[in-house]
Amino acid sequence: MKKTTVVLSMMLALLASSAWAQFDGPRQGRRGDRPMQPMQQEHHRMHQGQGFHQGHGMAGVLLFADEIELTDTQQDKIKAIRSEHSLEIVDLKAEAKKSHIIVRTLMRNSDASEGKVMKAIEDASRAKAEIAKARYAHQKQCREILTQEQQDKLEELRLERRKMHFENKGKPGMGSSRGRRFGK
Repeated sequence: MKKTTVVLSMMLALLASSAWAQFDGPRQGRRGDRPMQPMQQEHHRMHQGQGFHQGHGMAGVLLFADEIELTDTQQDKIKAIRSEHSLEIVDLKAEAKKSHIIVRTLMRNSDASEGKVMKAIEDASRAKAEIAKARYAHQKQCREILTQEQQDKLEELRLERRKMHFENKGKPGMGSSRGRRFGK
């Protein structure tokens, strides 16, 4: 019985730690505990979760405003939606962070009941899901502002950009932070 409890506890700890790796966010020195240089830290903060494919979502449409011929009215609507979404995301991310801290604290507490830990994990997962739902709603709102032709052109431009990114991957200064970071 005692062995079963120990094994189950170890499995729970392993599962929970791997599940929470996604909530820890960026760590300094991911590669061999080497601290980031100040310039790298700033770049990392500026672009954390803000890759073209991730963070910008449909708000990234403003990057291509000229190419897809967005009207001033469309741009104003997208900017308003983006501002509203940004405020909502700040609150949701704060809630997710709080949930993560609660889980981490409970998992470190050997006296915490399994039920409390499991509920905290569920709450944190729910908080992350709310962020994903808000991002989807934001994309949908922005997409509804565009005409079908604009949506098609935007998708074409995004595909071109992805292709260019992958073609230049690994070349210093051409879509790869690796070359810049390690001076290759």
